[in-house]
Amino acid sequence: MVNDELYDKIISFDNLYKAYRRVRLGKRYYLAQQKYEFKLESNLVELGAELTDPAKYKPRPYHRFVVYEPKKRQVSAPHFNDRIVHQAVVFLIEPLIIKHFIENTYACIKGRGTHKAVADVRAMLDSFTPPPPPPAGKFR
Repeated sequence: MVNDELYDKIISFDNLYKAYRRVRLGKRYYLAQQKYEFKLESNLVELGAELTDPAKYKPRPYHRFVVYEPKKRQVSAPHFNDRIVHQAVVFLIEPLIIKHFIENTYACIKGRGTHKAVADVRAMLDSFTPPPPPPAGKFR
């Protein structure tokens, strides 16, 4: 079954490791990341084993904290393991679903975004030529 094959790819060690590499970007000096990396291989093997039986895998509670820049707000951050699982899914699902989006979808897609959306709208507006005015006629 296709879904079983896809799930097996998602929980493969190579995909989990690739997901870990993305999750740790910009987090190399955070304590949670350092603890995880200290036993990286065993942590990824354990995570893969949990995911083999979906009944065993339970997302951990979010870590909640307050930041004050640029203004005071509460942040809820998922556990490091859960971020790895999320990225592992994204790596394999994203290419399958993005190809079904219309070309004018810009949010959260590599190579697209606000700047490309604005540029495309400008290009469309520049290519638009208004209809000619009606011919001048006789007035009564």
